[in-house]
Amino acid sequence: ACSADVFAFCDEFASSSIFLKEFNQATCVLVPKRLNPMDVTHFCPIFILGTPYKIIAKLLSLRLTPVMPSIINPFYVAFIKGRRLQDVVVLANEVVHSLYCLRLPSFILKLDIFKAFDSVSWEFLSDLFTRLAFSQSFRKWILSLVTGPCLRSSSMESVAISS
Repeated sequence: ACSADVFAFCDEFASSSIFLKEFNQATCVLVPKRLNPMDVTHFCPIFILGTPYKIIAKLLSLRLTPVMPSIINPFYVAFIKGRRLQDVVVLANEVVHSLYCLRLPSFILKLDIFKAFDSVSWEFLSDLFTRLAFSQSFRKWILSLVTGPCLRSSSMESVAISS
């Protein structure tokens, strides 16, 4: 009976592109990084998502997997099947070594993009999917997952997140 409910839920989502609010919730639990935390930076936030959300996200992820290598820059290696972070580390090491051996004047800059997901424009994401020729249904499915979520703290107080 449970699997029939899951199939019905997925079927309803596929046809309506509407992710019900009660399924689009995450609970945030703040896990202390040290004893006697005194500041918000002393905590690591963990977000616990519901099973329906995870199922839909996994299904969409599986649909994206075959096309990811063709739409993502080859130098981006994180979270792309078949690409390894170690390859970039080896490449960077080789570049530094070559520059050193050739005694070429050089400058190396390492950038760390902090919380890039927090600054994503959903309109840009939709436009990007359009330019990459994804179907309107697929765009709606993705956007219904990433826009308008509800966050609950571990004390179970609901907080709406504006997009």
